Amino acid sequence: MADITGDGINDFDITNAGDSVTIGGVIFTDAVNVGSGTGNYNTFLAISNNSGVEDGFNSDDTPPIDATNSDIDQAKTHTVLLSDLVIVTVDGVQYYEFRVDLNESNNDPSAQISLDAFQLYSSTDGEIVSTTDLFNENQIYDLDAGGDVSVLLSDASSSGSGTDDYSVLVPVSMFAGLDPTTTYIYLYVEMGFADTSGVDTWGVNGTFEEWNLENGVTLTGVKFADLDGDGIRDAGEGGIEGVTIFIDSNQNGVLDAGERTAVTDADGNYSFYGVSMNQTLWIDEDMTSLPAGTIQTTGDHEVVVIGEPPAGTEIIVDPIGNFIPAPGIHLVKSASVDSDCADVAGETVSYTFTVTNTGNVELSNIDLSDTFAENLTFTGGDTDADGKLDVNETWTYTGDHTVTQDEIDDNGGGDGELENTATVTGDYSSTTVSDDDSANVEVCQFPGIAIEKTAALDDGGDCVDEDGDIINYTYSVTNTGNVALDNVVVVDDKVTVVADDGDSDGFNDGDLDEDGLLDVNETWTYSASYTATQADIDSAGDGDGFIHNTVTANGDAAVGGEAAPEASDDASVEVCQNPGVDLIKYVDVGFGWDDANTGPGPENVNVGGDVSFKITVENTGNVTLTDVDITDTYLSGGAPGTANLLVDDGVLTQYAIDHGASLTGDTDSDGDLDVGETWEIIYTEAFDPLSFSPGQHLNTADVTTDEGVSDEDSAYYFTLVDTGLCPRTPGFWQNPNNGAQFWDGVVGNEKHAGEDGFPTGELLYAVDSNNDGVINAVAGDGINDGSPLDAKGLLIGDYDKDGLTGAGEDTLFVSFADAQSLINASNKQLNASTGDGRFMLGRDMVASWLNYLQGSGFGDASDPNSPHHYLDDSIDWMQIYSGTLSGGTTETFDKLKLSGGAIKTNTSIWKDVQSGFDHSAGQMHFALDYYNNTGQTAPGGQHYANCESQHLFEALSIFESAHPDLV
Repeated sequence: MADITGDGINDFDITNAGDSVTIGGVIFTDAVNVGSGTGNYNTFLAISNNSGVEDGFNSDDTPPIDATNSDIDQAKTHTVLLSDLVIVTVDGVQYYEFRVDLNESNNDPSAQISLDAFQLYSSTDGEIVSTTDLFNENQIYDLDAGGDVSVLLSDASSSGSGTDDYSVLVPVSMFAGLDPTTTYIYLYVEMGFADTSGVDTWGVNGTFEEWNLENGVTLTGVKFADLDGDGIRDAGEGGIEGVTIFIDSNQNGVLDAGERTAVTDADGNYSFYGVSMNQTLWIDEDMTSLPAGTIQTTGDHEVVVIGEPPAGTEIIVDPIGNFIPAPGIHLVKSASVDSDCADVAGETVSYTFTVTNTGNVELSNIDLSDTFAENLTFTGGDTDADGKLDVNETWTYTGDHTVTQDEIDDNGGGDGELENTATVTGDYSSTTVSDDDSANVEVCQFPGIAIEKTAALDDGGDCVDEDGDIINYTYSVTNTGNVALDNVVVVDDKVTVVADDGDSDGFNDGDLDEDGLLDVNETWTYSASYTATQADIDSAGDGDGFIHNTVTANGDAAVGGEAAPEASDDASVEVCQNPGVDLIKYVDVGFGWDDANTGPGPENVNVGGDVSFKITVENTGNVTLTDVDITDTYLSGGAPGTANLLVDDGVLTQYAIDHGASLTGDTDSDGDLDVGETWEIIYTEAFDPLSFSPGQHLNTADVTTDEGVSDEDSAYYFTLVDTGLCPRTPGFWQNPNNGAQFWDGVVGNEKHAGEDGFPTGELLYAVDSNNDGVINAVAGDGINDGSPLDAKGLLIGDYDKDGLTGAGEDTLFVSFADAQSLINASNKQLNASTGDGRFMLGRDMVASWLNYLQGSGFGDASDPNSPHHYLDDSIDWMQIYSGTLSGGTTETFDKLKLSGGAIKTNTSIWKDVQSGFDHSAGQMHFALDYYNNTGQTAPGGQHYANCESQHLFEALSIFESAHPDLV
């Protein structure tokens, strides 16, 4: 290839006869090589221009012609459809052919002309008139796609106008996918643009150039299924899709390379466009595109004779019929189960099968298979008993399947259905047809779980009655549903449940197949234990006498996950409360602790010695004892027989603390008498002549609890009277260096305190001086703590020494100053007839009261000869005649009144027994004075408090009879 024309563009020279060149797959060749064909050619693009160059494209444009396409001859130029292009075959390749008739001078070099542009466009628009629009359409081919070139042509050997000079063959494959009936083909050419040094050697010098297409026709036909094989297309015999129809150009009945083909559409239709005229064609079908065994019923081929009809004529080809064996088989399967779903292992699913020949040929070797169904049985349908499934014949079968537990457990494969597919096959010739169908049966899972719980004491007992008792629980969990359970969880609200695994294989002992699933009707076992506490016993279990606890069991369907309804069970173990308490009281009079449950008990031979007591309280039951109260019949300051509270709600009372009591044994200091605990209370009583009067004593202690148990115990002991504490004379109590120190309100200055014959300490104590019922400093009573330092006087008649006028007491308050004045010997009048009675009787009364406070024997008020009785009468007399309310006869609390002058009592008043008195004032004076000086009443009367008294004699008599070995 060289630039022949010298215009800078390479040229292809095909000016000689027989020359040809292929550019981009398109063949440009001398027309002689191709021939004019059997049909006529017509012009579709004519261009002319005497300026030396011309260009244009085929269009239906009418004058005035678009300026971009001005060289066309509108009379000879028009649009064409792809279906108008005739297809020719060259060396087995199909081409669309374009021809050009050059109308240049027949003399060289004037006959020379260049083809400088050859472009093909496709479009669905048939009204394009400008190159501006054309060049935006789909370009099929461009001569210059590989670079600008020119093809050099010559009209020198032309036979004249009407004879084509060159042919351009464009491969049909370039138009693949275009619909021939709706696609317009546009050809744009440029000619005469190549020249040499300004000399239009290759330019246009003639009148025009015509581009031509061979006239052709369209062949259409139909391929149908000749169902009855009669060679005629009857009603209902439809077309066959996908069959290859070909023009058998060599009429050998075989589709050869290069022969035109068409494929039938859904209706069996086919078309051949651009078929040349003036020829006879065989239209045949490629049997390889039909099912095996297909028979042509309309002959081996169809013959079409094409003359010279108008270009574009559609010629109908006779229908091509085939009898196509269409073996067909159809299977319908159904299933049923009695309970509407598979829910019990062992139940039967029933299947029915119908097999129908849906084709057009009979079938043999019918084989029904179903891997799921058992007992497949043919039940009928072979009406002619020929063993073949005839057209439209239906055969029936039955089968069944036994539901397994695994299928229920597996939830039918996980989707809730037993799915299975049956398959049937049948043969026609060498063709096998088949069909399948499925029938599903729902799987119904009903997860269920039950649990039973038992409880038993480890020691075999009937109830929990001891801290540490062990309750053993056993559990049986059973699958009561129809599906295996996973995620089995057993939870007890009181204990931790453990799965039984005696062989340590990691599986519950009840998991017989060791699959980790609680299978239907399988029972797994579990166990747990609970150690009862003291709190359980104290609280009576859960408050009703039983230890309750509940266990729950849960599980999920192994496949599907539906939860079984929660199961529960409970077990109760009785709690036996056996509260018990044991109290023992001991006494020690100097010889060690003695239970002394019988009299006379240990003797206090250490005359005047102290007596100690010990109380032990033991919890002998199995229940913690609460609100423990312990009382004793005597403590210092209490009269014999008085119950004094030592322990209140497990704690020592202030009273007990004040009297030196101690409590030990409450190891956890919680105030409760715990099981096994023993409390011990010890206190010591100093000798008190009144309370420790000679003879036998019985002190009783008792304990009570909120739990309703109580106990008591007594201790006997025997007492002798201290001879040193006999009644003292007024002079003793007045002596400032001796007796007066024991009632001066000063603690610790007493000489001889505690020695034989002397009191143990200060006798004065705070009293209610104004009878307002309380002891307080505001009223002048001193402080209300019993301290003698604040005492302001004597409350004569306060026998319980509490500083108050208690029930049954009649008292007279004597201030400390008045008492000192009365006891002073210089104030007394020895002559009763002329003396001041207040001072005489008052002196006796104060001395007698101090003798009582130190603990001297005083007798009982019920004895009219006792100092106690005489003192009570003296109090009444002084209230009437010397009290602040003197003059009345009411015997009530009063204050001694010394101011206002002396009262001179006359002989009759002083001597005679007054109304309301057992004795006269003189008798009172005589009796008390005699008692204070001798320890006795009137001569020959009762002895009370000296070492030779009648009480002492009686006590010694008892002691000697009990211990003759010591006498």
